[in-house]
Amino acid sequence: MAQTKSKKEKLSVNRLMILVVVVNRKKAEYYTDLIQSFDANLQFVGFGEGTVKPGMLGYTGLAENDKAIIISVIRADREKEALRTIGDKFKSVKDGKGIAYTVSMTSVIGSSIFSFLSNQRNTFMNAGGTDGHK
Repeated sequence: MAQTKSKKEKLSVNRLMILVVVVNRKKAEYYTDLIQSFDANLQFVGFGEGTVKPGMLGYTGLAENDKAIIISVIRADREKEALRTIGDKFKSVKDGKGIAYTVSMTSVIGSSIFSFLSNQRNTFMNAGGTDGHK
């Protein structure tokens, strides 16, 4: 019993964070690939339009008005590294500027959902969990 409890505790050590990144639409695939390298198992990409009028884009230093909003779930222990790397890419990738921030997830229902979102499915399965398949 103590061994199973210990494994389950390891599963819930890391909180989950929602990472929001807004970038030029042409760079959406680049940033989703980059974010996935931080063990993000779930990402949503939505498209929008910036609020700057087209005639003002040159004055603001923005490349385009069409934006991608990337919403990802990452573990809290990967948050600082992800934000630092994304911030570095904002500075070094041509037309790759954007904004990025995180919001803490306060609750997730079910161990299997948590293990999937935190990219710890094997840890959950080794602790005697089930994914609903036989």
